[in-house]
Amino acid sequence: MLFSTTVFSAVATVVRVAAGFALIKLIALTGGPGGLALVGQFQNIVGLFGSVAGAPFQSGVVKFIAEYRDQPDLLTRFLGTAVRVAGVVAVVCCFLPLLMYERISAWVMPSDEYSSLFLSLAVTLPFIVLNTMSMSVLNGLGRIKTCLSLAAGATLCTLLLTIPLLTLFGLKGALYAILLSPMALSIASVMSLRPSWGLWLASCRQRIDKEALVNVSRFTLMGLTSLCVAPLVQLAIRTKIAGTLGWEAAGYWQGVWRTSETYLSVITTALSLYYLPKLSRIATTAEFRSEVRGYLRLMVPASIALSIAVFLSRDLILAVLFSSEFQPARELFAFQLAGDVLKITTWAFSYRMLAKAMTKLFIGSEIAFSALFYLFTVLLIPVLGIQAPVAAYFLMYCAYSLFIWLAIGRNTFRPSTSPS
Repeated sequence: MLFSTTVFSAVATVVRVAAGFALIKLIALTGGPGGLALVGQFQNIVGLFGSVAGAPFQSGVVKFIAEYRDQPDLLTRFLGTAVRVAGVVAVVCCFLPLLMYERISAWVMPSDEYSSLFLSLAVTLPFIVLNTMSMSVLNGLGRIKTCLSLAAGATLCTLLLTIPLLTLFGLKGALYAILLSPMALSIASVMSLRPSWGLWLASCRQRIDKEALVNVSRFTLMGLTSLCVAPLVQLAIRTKIAGTLGWEAAGYWQGVWRTSETYLSVITTALSLYYLPKLSRIATTAEFRSEVRGYLRLMVPASIALSIAVFLSRDLILAVLFSSEFQPARELFAFQLAGDVLKITTWAFSYRMLAKAMTKLFIGSEIAFSALFYLFTVLLIPVLGIQAPVAAYFLMYCAYSLFIWLAIGRNTFRPSTSPS
């Protein structure tokens, strides 16, 4: 199942990668390294608000729908509670960009000409939440190919919107395309749920269930931490680089980071859609041990092979996907790719914490190691310059690998481990 999911993920990701890199190329040619850095800043803010508004419920919805899908009563009680809570949070979050759009723009952008974008974000947030909830239900119901197709379609949609908006309005038009694409995607994801609309209607008639609310709250805390800390740290690091080394240097790092995100999505998309529902249904440590062995045999060699291929072709990647202005970024790939391999190696163990609701351990580790990433970057900038963030990324994952082995890995492979 993991192999077939990975193969389909690879096909869908090829489409998404091609569209994503075409999008990056357009922005790089129009705005250069500085423009790409600004797009990264704005994407992080959109991701941050989307995370606060709806994505904290994503993992919980996936887990409990996968767990309860053969128990309709429990399923509707949980989903009804999740939908109501997500709706309330989304409404509250819509007011934040309305009230603080000028301050947010001043914090992450070099000038106030972009402030209207953050005001428009308030209109987009309900669509982001609707899409997140719909995709989570599809994932929990095991409709993985539909999720992969929609994810590829999202990037294509952004590209198709960006081309005319970039032509007409320049870089600002590309930023507006980032806001408009979730609207189209939310309609597509809701239509894909058509066979399960009865489940939605039954859930909407349910009152908030206290037990389900407790379960939602636990996953909300974990999801909120995971999905908010990452963009916040990226924003802080990019702002630090821009403030000390300039926006062009921030653009070099953004180019390497985006390359890393895109090629790794071949693996991580399959994992996020396959592993969380799978691990949620695993009852014993022996089952998890068997699953993770299969994971390590398949995914670690795949990540190493992909990393080597990207490293050897880094000059071609920079020339084809960006522009000649990005050539200084070639020196950043080694540390970034080494960190990527460690990231994939620890992924299944990290998902174990999420699937089994190890709330304190998960939240503590997410905050601690994200802070370590930023701290390493700040300390290394005077020594390594632009290589600081990628070196910090590698060092952070070295520390995280040791932590994850001590916390979960050694108990998983200990022969005497009892069922959990």
